[in-house]
Amino acid sequence: MYHETSGLSLIDPLPQRPGWLAHLAIAAMVGITFGYLGSMPAVWMTLCAASLLYSLFLVIKGRSVFSARWLVLAATVFGFANWYQLSHRYLPTDDVRQYAQEQSQLIQLTGTIVSPIHFSSPRRGALGQFSYQSPATLFVMQADTITKSGVNESASGKTLVKIEQIDPSISTGQRLQITGWFRKVQGTSNPGEYDYRQMLAQQDIHTRVTLKSVANVKRLQSPGGLNMIRRFRAWCASHASKALALGIEPNSRELGLLQIMLLGQRGGNLDDLDEAFREVGLAHLLSISGAHLGILLYLSLFGAMVLTQYPRRQIWIVVVILIFCLIVVPTRVPIARAGVMAGAFCF
Repeated sequence: MYHETSGLSLIDPLPQRPGWLAHLAIAAMVGITFGYLGSMPAVWMTLCAASLLYSLFLVIKGRSVFSARWLVLAATVFGFANWYQLSHRYLPTDDVRQYAQEQSQLIQLTGTIVSPIHFSSPRRGALGQFSYQSPATLFVMQADTITKSGVNESASGKTLVKIEQIDPSISTGQRLQITGWFRKVQGTSNPGEYDYRQMLAQQDIHTRVTLKSVANVKRLQSPGGLNMIRRFRAWCASHASKALALGIEPNSRELGLLQIMLLGQRGGNLDDLDEAFREVGLAHLLSISGAHLGILLYLSLFGAMVLTQYPRRQIWIVVVILIFCLIVVPTRVPIARAGVMAGAFCF
C-alpha cells in the first residue's frame, strides 16, 4: 500500500462501520417501505411479537446492550411505518379534501404560506399573443379554517393557490385569508399529457384555489414558532439568489439556469429552454433533485481537501454547506432523502 510522506494513506486499511445515524436512517427507510407495502393489522402484530421475542432472547443470552440497540431500531422502523400509514391511508375528518368537489365552489380559506412563491408569465414566442395564460402568483398554503356557504369550520392539509395577477408583496410564512374558487386538482385531459395531479399528489396536494384578483387576499398577523423558521428560510433563499445574481444580467437564461439548478428557484427566461429540454427527455435536469445536491457536496469535499488535510475539518466544511443548502433549497422528498443520507455518511 502506498503511503504519502505526511503519513496519510490513499486507502484506509480499517474502514469504519456505519455510525448510529446511518443505522437510524436505514431503519426509517425500512419503516416507510413497510408502511407502503403492508396494511394488515395481523402483519404488524406478528412483526412486533417477533421483535420482542428476539430482544428477550438476546437478554437471556447476556447481550443486553445489543438488545437495547435492537429495540431502538425496531421502534424506529415501526414508528415510521405507522406514521406513513396514518398520513397516507387515513384521511383526517377536517382535511381540505373532504370539502373539495369536481366542480368549483366559492369558499373563504385561512392559512399560512408554506412554499416559495412562484411567478408565472404568459407564453412568449410567435404564438404568444394567442396564449390564454395570464400572469399569475402561485404558492402552497397550509389551511386551518374554511368558510363554505357561510359556515366556518376547521380545516387541515395543503392546497395550491393561484392568483391571476402578480403580487410581489406575498412571501413565505405569511398568514392569509383568501376568497376564491375551490376544487379538486384535475387529472389529464388528453392521452400522453403530463399528469399534474399525480405530481401534486406526491407533495400531498390534492386541491386548488383560484383567485381572480389580489383584492381577494387579506393579510393577517403571522404567528411565531414554525412560521418564523419559514420566514428565515425565505430570507436566506432570497439573499442567496441575490448573491448568485451578482455580475450576471438580470432575467437572463444563464441566471435562470443557475438559480434552478443550485437553489431550486425558477427565474429568468426559461420558457423556450423548458420546451427544448422536454422534447429531448431531459426536463428533469431543470428540477433540483438529490443528484444536484450530491454533485455539489462532492465538489465541496474536493474543495475542502484542497483547503485542509485534516479529515475532521473537511467533514465539517461539507456539513456546513449541507445545512446551508437544506435551508435555502425548497423542501422536497428527493432533497430531504439526499440530505439525510449525506448526513449519515458524514457521521
